Amino acid sequence: MSNIPGVRITEVDSSSQGAAAASGHVPLLLGCFLGYSGDPDQNVNAPLWIDSYQAFQAKFVPFARTIVLASGWGEPIVEKGSDSKQGEESPLDASPSAVENEVAFAAVPVPENNQIVVLKSSDIATGAAGVKCYFDNGGSPCYVMHCGREPQGETIAASLQEYNDITLYVALDDPANVAMQTAFPLLQTINPQAMLITHQPYPGTTQPLPDNSQVATYTPALKFAAPGGELEEESTLLAGTGKTLAQLKVSDDEKQREQYANVTARRNTDQFDSSILRFITLAPSGGVAGAFCKTERERGIWKAPANIQLTGPAPTHNFTPPQQAELTQAGFNPLLWSPRTGTVIAGARTADTRDLNWRFISVRLLLNAVQRDLQAVIQPLVFELNGPRSWQAATAGIRNYLYLLWKRGGLQGVTPEQAFQVQVALGEDDEAQGMMRIRVALAPLRPAEFIELEFTQQLQVLA
Repeated sequence: MSNIPGVRITEVDSSSQGAAAASGHVPLLLGCFLGYSGDPDQNVNAPLWIDSYQAFQAKFVPFARTIVLASGWGEPIVEKGSDSKQGEESPLDASPSAVENEVAFAAVPVPENNQIVVLKSSDIATGAAGVKCYFDNGGSPCYVMHCGREPQGETIAASLQEYNDITLYVALDDPANVAMQTAFPLLQTINPQAMLITHQPYPGTTQPLPDNSQVATYTPALKFAAPGGELEEESTLLAGTGKTLAQLKVSDDEKQREQYANVTARRNTDQFDSSILRFITLAPSGGVAGAFCKTERERGIWKAPANIQLTGPAPTHNFTPPQQAELTQAGFNPLLWSPRTGTVIAGARTADTRDLNWRFISVRLLLNAVQRDLQAVIQPLVFELNGPRSWQAATAGIRNYLYLLWKRGGLQGVTPEQAFQVQVALGEDDEAQGMMRIRVALAPLRPAEFIELEFTQQLQVLA
């Protein structure tokens, strides 16, 4: 029994448990973003409400990138024609394609192609691309929050403590994914009717999932085409400095201005690999969350958000049927691609692989929503007289709500009696303690995950 007056929901294990409801999704998109000020720590752990991708672009850079200088790059500055010690290789010899001017910067070859690669795909901020993918696939107005490169799960949970209207936590990139491993268990204590959408890469999807029916995990990553192939100085950070190239260019620190010169000296030569700018690897969570919202609006929250085509990106890996079966049994939701269908969400399971009652995402979402909605239905009765009149008002409100859901197709059953049951279930001391206890039993809809077709060849034409 809670010590706080109000409406409390308790889940009870029984064969009839399940749920359906009509309230929509309120997602929180968590990732690493870059504000136009160039400060990567701006707006950290500060949720911001947006209603479109255009509203997001007004606050954050669409495609922020991070320059990574190769080890020793630009270290010794050698004047043209200067002598080098005998037996010591000159930096110019190590880099035949160095620019021919008064000074040349030392180069450290990369084994793959003997070029200096100063950009890595993992260093491109994919959070903004995840937000775009979310809205491209039907995402509704939502919160977005920048979590920083080294996020602290406890800090994130504390920042979201008052945001109990959130129904979906969405980890858009790897830093957010790591942060949610710590933050989500804490968030469940303050917002138990919310689900986490997360991801794992493939191959290498070996980390076991928690037996948590509030977690939905998708794999593999997606290939996303980034617009343009040039580094914009206002949206490009230099690793280790926390500053954009535009800020380094006008810095009062001479060393930072030299770092800017090192980058610009190479960015237009063959020692800078710009091909990595054209495609980025993107977590599927943003697009999947958009599909969650679109399915809820068009079909109802009781419809599994699966067998839905994702707009834009394609998976980084094509699964064979045995691989798909293995992932499904482990609680992962694979993304499949084919020339006919494009990229399709081919899974509707939670991370709870043990309890059949909570195997499917749609059942979990429906239960979450009905708990929130019934809490609002019963809230006006708090502090009313705990007697037959209040009991009748409470059960009538719940029955009316569930009847409308059944009429919309959100519950099983030919009749309302088969779809749901509502009754007052007071214990011996409940009235004395100010407790009104109501038991609600529902018959939820579950997706047809496996469909078998039986074919028979008819050998004779029947008369």
